[in-house]
Amino acid sequence: RSDSLKFSAPKQPKPEPKADGASAGVLFASVCHVYLYQDSSYNPKGKLGVALTGSKSIIIYGQKQRVVSNCKLSPDTQLTVTASNFLTYYDDAQQCWGVVFANENDLE
Repeated sequence: RSDSLKFSAPKQPKPEPKADGASAGVLFASVCHVYLYQDSSYNPKGKLGVALTGSKSIIIYGQKQRVVSNCKLSPDTQLTVTASNFLTYYDDAQQCWGVVFANENDLE
């Protein structure tokens, strides 16, 4: 009998959460018309990606998934939905963004 030949399965490493919340996954993503409120008016920024993540953030991103805006949602976050599928909110940098969704169901 040989006790020195016991098999021990290797342990899987635990995934480390990413600082940007990407490990929480994307709950919703869409391409939308995006506007930044500056100088008393909404200025178009073009069609950009908008995502809601599992880490409770709204992210606006451009080409190659470069983050343009991040808004960590909290009970104090004010989201305003108006006519024509238009959502407005302030991001973490206190910039006011307007997002026009393609259809009303995207806002639910």
